[in-house]
Formats: sequence, structure tokens, C-alpha cells
Amino acid sequence: MEDKMLGKLKKMNLSEQAAEIIRASIISGRIKPGERLNEMKIASEMGVSRLPVREALRLLQNESLVESIPNKGVFVTMLSPQDIQEIFTLRAVIEEFAIKLAVNNIGEEELDTLRNTYGEMVNAASERDDIRLIQLDLEFHRLIAKSSRHSYVYRVFNYIRGLILMYLLYDTEALKADDRLVASQKEHRIILGALETRDLDLAVRSINDHIQRSGINIMNHLRKQNPEFGSRKRAL
Repeated sequence: MEDKMLGKLKKMNLSEQAAEIIRASIISGRIKPGERLNEMKIASEMGVSRLPVREALRLLQNESLVESIPNKGVFVTMLSPQDIQEIFTLRAVIEEFAIKLAVNNIGEEELDTLRNTYGEMVNAASERDDIRLIQLDLEFHRLIAKSSRHSYVYRVFNYIRGLILMYLLYDTEALKADDRLVASQKEHRIILGALETRDLDLAVRSINDHIQRSGINIMNHLRKQNPEFGSRKRAL
């Protein structure tokens, strides 16, 4: 019995490792949105059987990073304009509520962590480390959700993290092309300042402005790049 449990644990770890490698490839842009993921090819490149890769793809599907299309295969999630609109409006609702609570509930230790995260974001932006910038951006907003002290707000935020990550991938491309990087850093600084001074009105206004501008920037950029962007919808 113990050997069987150990075998399952090893298999699970292998699947998680495979998922992490694929996830990093998506974040880095090596695997593009809309690209088909060949299970056999990935398994061969990783030197593993197809089973852990299949399980890894299921994990990533649960995170909304990939989608399975019947009779076609597994693809990296490609967001349509409607998807982006829905994600940033959902983000606005969740994060507005989260920051309203965080203004009063965030502690000094959490503020220090948020300051450090913001500082690392500035460094990553100056070094053009896009992967690190995406991770830190998501972490900045996760910390705010956690500081709300509302367990269900935090759960919902974590539940949609994969979609927010895909959203941020598009945002990073738009930042590079449209030079909105400086403005985005200022927006995060204002959000942080509002929490430091516990200014409720500024906190709500700044988080909504940031998410709104980010969404509009992504939409405009992607439509410039491809007028037919996002014609394929995610299945409900």
C-alpha cells in the first residue's frame, strides 16, 4: 500500500513539474496563444511518458491557461475581445471590493511586502524582464486580495488567476509596443500610496482606473496587430 502511494506521489510530482515547464513556456511567449500543444512532442522533449504530460495539461486547463477543443486537441488559451472585456470587468468588481476591505485591514508587514513587490516590479520593468514583471504584477494584486481578510474574495481571485495571467501576457505585449510601461508603474505606485494612507476613495478610483486602462490598452493593441483578433471564442 505504501509503495502504491509513493508511486502516485512521484507521478503527481512529475505531472506538476511538466505543468510548470509548460506554464513557464507560455509566460515567456515561447508557446504562443492559440498554439496547439502536441502531447507526444512535449513528452519526447521532456524525456517522459505521455501520461504525466496529459495530466499536466489537465492541470493547466483547470487554470484556464490551455483549452481542450473536441476532435482538435489542446491549445494555449487565446482570448477574444469579449473574453478580455469580461475578465477586466470581473477583475474590477473583485479587486474594488478587495481594496475597499484592504484599506482598513492591511497591516504594516503586508504593506512592506507590497512595497518590496512594487520595487521589484520597477526593477523588472527597467531590465525588460517580462516574465518576472508578469509574475510580480500578479503577485501585487494577489497581496491586495489577501489583505482584504475576506477568504471568499481571496478564493475567487485565486480561482481566476490563470485567466488574469493570460490577460497580463497580452498586457505586457501591449506595454512593449505602445510604451505604456511608465504609466502602468505610476498606476501601481498610486494604488500602493492609497493603501499606505488608507485613502478609500483614491484606492477604489486608482484600482478601477488601472484595470480599465489596461483592458483598453490590450484591446487597442491587439486590434492594431490583427483586425480579426479573437474571432474564435472559448467554449462555455
